Amino acid sequence: EGHFNNGILTMAYLSSPLTPVKQPDGSYTPDVTSTDLFDNANPVNMIVNSDRTSHVTQLLSNADVDVSPISNLHLKSTFNAEIQNTASYNYVPSYVGGFRAPPPQPASGNFGSAYEINWLNENTLNYSRSFGPHDLSLLLGYTVQKDHYDYNQTNGSNYPNDDLHDVGAATVVTASSDIEEW
Repeated sequence: EGHFNNGILTMAYLSSPLTPVKQPDGSYTPDVTSTDLFDNANPVNMIVNSDRTSHVTQLLSNADVDVSPISNLHLKSTFNAEIQNTASYNYVPSYVGGFRAPPPQPASGNFGSAYEINWLNENTLNYSRSFGPHDLSLLLGYTVQKDHYDYNQTNGSNYPNDDLHDVGAATVVTASSDIEEW
């Protein structure tokens, strides 16, 4: 759902239930408000006329080996990986508006992509032996893990018209990116 600035359901809770969703001519009421309530964009208009698309691909994989190469020695190794690729696109036309900002508002859009890979390798070596009434148990372990996250987002505003939805068509374009690794 997101923050109330762009959370459509939250905005619907904060809007007047008295204002009709549509006008008699069938068009959407641009703003929904009553005395002492927020002047919001029509949340139904936002759902119907905004373009919000996300694609997520995720892969989770695990592999392990468990062997006893010699008597009393036990080796276990695991490898786990998670890969996630996300792309999202949003476009809000000028006739839709937003939280406490009924239309008309400048059209806005963004495109973001993220890629993350996280892997983990765990290894244990266990030696156990009994000497009469005595037991000996030795455990050696080693773990290594790595995470890489790459994120890019391009934002656009002040589109020349509501027919051009591509971020590159906006007259003001900003971008940000982030790479994290541990």
